[in-house]
Amino acid sequence: MFRICGHHVFNLIWAYGMGKDHLGDETNDFRKVFHKLMDNPSTDVAIIIGVDDVCGQCKDNVGGKCQSYDGTISDKKVLEKLSLQEGTVMRWKDLVNLVAYRVKTEQDFLDIFSQETLESRYEYFKKGIEKLTSTK
Repeated sequence: MFRICGHHVFNLIWAYGMGKDHLGDETNDFRKVFHKLMDNPSTDVAIIIGVDDVCGQCKDNVGGKCQSYDGTISDKKVLEKLSLQEGTVMRWKDLVNLVAYRVKTEQDFLDIFSQETLESRYEYFKKGIEKLTSTK
């Protein structure tokens, strides 16, 4: 089971929409979690707020707190949008299906993220959701 914060759920979906070539260093925790979830979508994930298993060895993870980005606001908005409580455990594929059901429009996306994020990532999000929900 992985512990994944709300905004990293979306980052994983964006990454899938972008393609595996955009994942960075082979040793980073994001890449490891990404491949395990995509290879086994029945993997359980706990949705949390704050530093998670994706953050693991990141240089910005200092004492269990991210030094470069406070994602806790978007983490909370993700939980609210999905009507989940922090710590909820579900299979990755069920979580992706829930995201697809609850975040269908640009406005749904803007309920969580900024206009800037919408402009830079929404298309990848849609592509990732389409690919993930059609194959698993």
